[in-house]
Amino acid sequence: PKAKAYLKEQRGLSEKTIAYFQIGYAPDQWQYVIDQTRANPQELHRAGLIIQSEQKNKRPWDRFRNRIMFPIIDLRARIVGFGGRVLEPKDKPKYLNSPATDIYDKSREIYGLYQLKQAQKVLKRVIVVEGYMDVIALYEAGVEDAVACLGTAFTKEHYRRLATSCDHIIFCFDGDQAGREATLKSLETILPQMQGQTHIQFLSLPPKQDPDTYIKEHGKAAFEQEITNAPGFVQYLLKACQSTSELEGVQARAKWLLNLKQYVSQMPKGPLYECICAEAATLCQLPIERIYQQFEASGEDGGSSGQASKGEQTRAPAVQSQSAPQNQDTRIKTSKSMGAFFDQIIIAILADPSQACGMEVSPDFEPHPKLAFIKKLIVHIQTHPAATSAA
Repeated sequence: PKAKAYLKEQRGLSEKTIAYFQIGYAPDQWQYVIDQTRANPQELHRAGLIIQSEQKNKRPWDRFRNRIMFPIIDLRARIVGFGGRVLEPKDKPKYLNSPATDIYDKSREIYGLYQLKQAQKVLKRVIVVEGYMDVIALYEAGVEDAVACLGTAFTKEHYRRLATSCDHIIFCFDGDQAGREATLKSLETILPQMQGQTHIQFLSLPPKQDPDTYIKEHGKAAFEQEITNAPGFVQYLLKACQSTSELEGVQARAKWLLNLKQYVSQMPKGPLYECICAEAATLCQLPIERIYQQFEASGEDGGSSGQASKGEQTRAPAVQSQSAPQNQDTRIKTSKSMGAFFDQIIIAILADPSQACGMEVSPDFEPHPKLAFIKKLIVHIQTHPAATSAA
């Protein structure tokens, strides 16, 4: 009775929703599972249902006690694990999940996906949320296509499973800092598999709200409108790389392009990749060929494919630091392929003009328009130390 009262009165769930997700209750007893099932304790332990004491003479005890229980059902209709939520605020942790077992791997399983595929033979979309109650509250309100990760970050295997089930995925995490970080992490996870076949959206909820609280306060129509207004993959990616609200000035665009490269360099080549390059060219007011050069430069050409940290920037090979050892040969002959090097140096200097104060241009390079421009840029900054690129 206590569990049903909590689900119905405090969480507002109907009998239909409780039955649909097979929500149950683990009694406040230490050996309930052992006594009721009379199963081999070793098997119960392997299933993650009991905890065995290290003391030989002490009986094992139930993992879940006095908790609302959410069965985790795989796509083969097997209950492979559980999530348990406390009824008493004093009990910790608030949510307790089954450990990894022979049949349960939280980096692969998705809560609610089995029920969703049973109810809808052809999935039009899937909404990825953070918790069990987010899924259940959305279902209760009439949004019946939500699923959740199981106490872990969204993984490549999660994405593979969802992308093979439907062609429209919406990420909707909590509106706090942790939720925003989880959203960005999910974007990074799917980058290597993004080729444009799957429509991706990122729904950012207002601060201090999650899908559960939002839909109870605003209703289904407002939530659906939020989905309609949510940015797609490209729009969200371009915005996430901005350190300021506007890309005004050369320095802001240079920093934005360097940030964007860290993400785009992880993507496979294809139509979506080319569309992002075209958007970047328009926003940076550069020929698209220059954008390709920047994104495809690797290693000594301008940083490894997305692995360089924000502070790492590669200097042009024909530009050397005045403080470098004189016996170190840092001069490299220019050629047609050097264009990408020089583009990277120009962007690096514009992003942080102070770098030019310790540079000089090697006197024995082949003529090249971009290198000549770099020389003029260095001289200008060294003769005008207060100069910046924010214009």
